Amino acid sequence: MFITIAAAITVASATILPAAAEVVRIVEERNNPIRQLAVPTRRSQVEGKKR
Repeated sequence: MFITIAAAITVASATILPAAAEVVRIVEERNNPIRQLAVPTRRSQVEGKKR
């Protein structure tokens, strides 16, 4: 029984911790003032040359 509980905790932490870290990263990225600047990206420059 102990092994089952330990395995369940291990699996849960292996899935929840990376997801929580990703959510924190997304929130920090969204609040990053440098990211909010209207700087043209390489993709937009290439798409602009096609037209």
